[in-house]
Amino acid sequence: MNDMLIEQFATITIPDGVDIQMPPNCFTEMQGTVLEYVPKTSLTVSFPVFEKYTNPGKTMQGGHILAAFDNVFGPLSFLTAQVPTTTINLQASFQRPIFPGDTITITATIKSCGRRLLHMYAEAYNGNNKLVATSSTDYMVV
Repeated sequence: MNDMLIEQFATITIPDGVDIQMPPNCFTEMQGTVLEYVPKTSLTVSFPVFEKYTNPGKTMQGGHILAAFDNVFGPLSFLTAQVPTTTINLQASFQRPIFPGDTITITATIKSCGRRLLHMYAEAYNGNNKLVATSSTDYMVV
């Protein structure tokens, strides 16, 4: 996670008794690189596709693609709400496989932001700028 985002996370007041780790282990493990952040609007992050993320067909397993989406939705929701958030639902549609050695780049966008709920949409592209998957989610402000 880039230093600018970590600095922004540091400005958020965390309620007593809530333990937040930034960047989270799941983001660090997937080696995400923040490419662009537009406050309260969108976040773009790229992730290398590793062999260890593959299914028997030797393509990135759908659960790891969902983890990549969640690793973009989570920080965007937290930065937008300025308080901790949690996933209510997360769904995806897969358009084409992505292979080890490639990079999956995800851009998540806030579609609506209320006092209690955030709705977001994202698209994931491979290194050839071909759509790999789309996802939408709702996060609850805690």
